[in-house]
Amino acid sequence: MQKMDNPEVTKAELTDFFEHHDFTPEELIITISLHMEEHSVDPSEEILADIVSQIEELEGAPRGAYSVLLHDNFIDKRRADGMKENTIKRTTPNKIIKE
Repeated sequence: MQKMDNPEVTKAELTDFFEHHDFTPEELIITISLHMEEHSVDPSEEILADIVSQIEELEGAPRGAYSVLLHDNFIDKRRADGMKENTIKRTTPNKIIKE
């Protein structure tokens, strides 16, 4: 089941689906895209490491393969995206795996 197939699917329906269907964490990719609070400040490796650590220690998170992107404060309004050359990330092949 994909959310795109049924955009009205509820959180409870998704939770039930994932609890009752066998899949590996690598089959559910969850991307977390974050931005720095302050303007004109480059993304910080220290902040990214702290975020990654908190996700790794988080209990009760859905099974999946998590990627984390940390951008500066700029968001391209035409694309609703903050990806630039200074974006730092923890992603493939080193995603955070939650069992």
